[in-house]
Amino acid sequence: MALAAGEVPLALGTDTAGSIRVPAALCGVVGLKPTWGSVSREGVFPLAPSFDHVGPMARSPADAAGLLEAIAEPGTPLGDVRDGLELGFAGLRIGLCPDLHRTPLAPAVREAYDGAVRIATDAGAEVVTLDLPEAARIPSAFVPMQRAEALRSHVRAGLYPERRREYGADVLERLEAGRAVTLDQYLDASDERERLREAFGRLFASCDVLLTPVAAGAPFPGAREVGEHLGREVDFRELVLPYTTPQNLCGLPACTVRAGFDDLGLPIGLQFTGRPWAEARVLRAAQALYDSTPDVQSRRPRL
Repeated sequence: MALAAGEVPLALGTDTAGSIRVPAALCGVVGLKPTWGSVSREGVFPLAPSFDHVGPMARSPADAAGLLEAIAEPGTPLGDVRDGLELGFAGLRIGLCPDLHRTPLAPAVREAYDGAVRIATDAGAEVVTLDLPEAARIPSAFVPMQRAEALRSHVRAGLYPERRREYGADVLERLEAGRAVTLDQYLDASDERERLREAFGRLFASCDVLLTPVAAGAPFPGAREVGEHLGREVDFRELVLPYTTPQNLCGLPACTVRAGFDDLGLPIGLQFTGRPWAEARVLRAAQALYDSTPDVQSRRPRL
């Protein structure tokens, strides 16, 4: 991407299940998925409207904050998202939630994650471990809603089933899975989504931001969809979706920042997540990690 290559300072992305944060993390740049509804989706082809977000990608959290200010919808309660960027970790309460680690981390990702926790602690953050037993129910809410909304978007656009033959097999398979979602299943999933929003609200009563990985491991060679992870064969989506879909499901802001490199020289990204409209706090935490790791931030990914 042009941003990672240093050809442009800023970019825009869309994120329904991680499509700002995953490429940003894997390319070593910053990706901010803001609170749902904070940036207009006008002109963006919908995938699943209640999950779709538009947000900035940049070289630093501070740059992402500036772009967010420029594109945010008037009247949204974001406040000054650049306020406090220079305050660092001191006084922040950072939540760690093992229940959200539904795919085990590769050793390099674990090392980067643990290193970020040590950096934050040494810089004056209060780190707390929190429980979220409801995390196991995230897929049962996300999957039927996302599939049904994606199908509806393509039907409304006159693309499916009229131009069915033009779809790739992978997209067609997901659209046809959406046909199996019943109204009762969609409404049950919607109820589950509200319970999960309440559960995340409980977490944020005990912390300012959550720190999680963006992906449990590196992409597979040759951009293959299936590969080996910790001794077993998995789909690449299994490495990322457990870490990126909770924020889309609940409309929470999350910002990725580079935290290290694996043995092949590929960037490793982590993300800070906050309560709705807490972009300033999320960006402050991301900027604090960015400022605390100059050797990591100045290093170019291996080509």
